[in-house]
Amino acid sequence: MVGRFPKIRWAQTTNVGYVPNSNMPNTFMAVAIDLPDFKSPTGAIHPRYKQDIAARLVLGARNLVYSDSEVVFQGPFPTGYSINPQRQTMLITFNNDKSSLQVNHKNGFEICCASSATACKNQSSWAIVDIVQYQQSTVEIDTLDCYLQHIVGVRYLWRNSPCALKQCALYDSDTQLPVPPFKKIFGPSEESVI
Repeated sequence: MVGRFPKIRWAQTTNVGYVPNSNMPNTFMAVAIDLPDFKSPTGAIHPRYKQDIAARLVLGARNLVYSDSEVVFQGPFPTGYSINPQRQTMLITFNNDKSSLQVNHKNGFEICCASSATACKNQSSWAIVDIVQYQQSTVEIDTLDCYLQHIVGVRYLWRNSPCALKQCALYDSDTQLPVPPFKKIFGPSEESVI
């Protein structure tokens, strides 16, 4: 179920997907999307164990507060999208091709198939798609569901509780930090076809 939590998570980053960003330059947070506790008496988004969350927050503090730029405190974030209509796939590049991704499974992605970006507000415009191939810092997702329409958007982990404990699809292979949920809606000039 999509629910309201993906929109809340997105809004917490001022609709950018990560912090710090230009709207929130002195802010850091820990991504905990992969740490649900489905048996917690206060709900899955409030796990009873806090060690993993605390360890991730410490990384942010070391980097941003104590200026230790060697400390990585965020999982990889997408920096490039290119559509290959012949293969009917989309290639997503993370951290300007400088990440080392760990791919646990092929789930978690959705694409918006429509004639305009406004249609992406409708949940029925989104199709669940799989990772079909990956390399060190890229994943290639299937876009066959958009065969007769345009690919207007892509999103990752856009569900209330999209994965079980430490079982999301994408992590940084060195730090084991998860790729955070993200959403990208393409404008007419942004479509990148290879």
